[in-house]
Amino acid sequence: MNAPADLHFLTVRRTTGLVSVYQVYFMEQSLRRLGVPATVALPDAFAETIAKVLAKLKLLRKIAALGSRVYLVPVNGLSEYMTFPRCYFSDMVTFSFDCWPDRYEAWVGFFRRHRPKVAFISSRASVIYMRTRLPDLVFAWMPEATDPAAYDSRLPLAARTTDLLELGRRKPSFHDAVAPAMKREGFTHLYERVVGEKIFGASQKSLADGLGAAKLVACFPASATHAFAGGVETITHRYFEAIASRCLPVGHAPADLVEMFGYNPVVEIGESDAAGRILSLLGDIARWQPLVERNYRRLLEVGTWDVRARQMLDVIANPAAARPG
Repeated sequence: MNAPADLHFLTVRRTTGLVSVYQVYFMEQSLRRLGVPATVALPDAFAETIAKVLAKLKLLRKIAALGSRVYLVPVNGLSEYMTFPRCYFSDMVTFSFDCWPDRYEAWVGFFRRHRPKVAFISSRASVIYMRTRLPDLVFAWMPEATDPAAYDSRLPLAARTTDLLELGRRKPSFHDAVAPAMKREGFTHLYERVVGEKIFGASQKSLADGLGAAKLVACFPASATHAFAGGVETITHRYFEAIASRCLPVGHAPADLVEMFGYNPVVEIGESDAAGRILSLLGDIARWQPLVERNYRRLLEVGTWDVRARQMLDVIANPAAARPG
């Protein structure tokens, strides 16, 4: 797929160690390889401050399209300020991470103000909701993805030193069930001791190193861990980066992930005997290496940003194809 000549990607400043935006970097790299140039959205802290004030006042919006340039802008967590100042006189294509039900009204307002040519959303359920609220706009489901080259997948499961990793948010019932058993049996179990703690430091490389040493990685959709998800079960980046690191994901796979892979890449852990199941997996971990390898091969086919970037360009070239029915 050739990139439209007038499409530019709006990226973020290269802030060292800022893990929260490395997904944007991965997306940018893949789009660059397909011929989409990148422009820094806000070159300095002063411009960012102005943009955030205008966004808070709801003064960012499309006034008129002057010229043919279109900007593809990722709006992580409803970061509307990223559209400044280009939103006023250029068409936009948006990619929305974290479009959760608890902020649906704010998202609806955002889309009404900016009226993007295409609005990509990483949650399928949120796409369906937005289509009902704003039927005249084009919403397209575009799941998150990853860059396998950014992770360390060299060690086989049996040679790894971290037995179970719970990274970021966790499911309390799962954690409370397995933590005592892990401690009793002397297994290495890493998790946040306090909310917000960075287990592996702040950089993407330190995160990749940590994942590369893990055997099992707990993966649950936000709908199982946080009220803000409102029951919306969707794929998050944790699944992709665990698979890219050749870890064995354990927990629960969203239906969208099973559909994407064509099978369930996650070892499902039920509520009744979570501890026993985890101990059983660790007791014969080498048995699960073939699933890890199968997952990695399938990720390269359906879950990389190179794949996702091509899909995005296809939709941008033919937005009508994204409309339901």
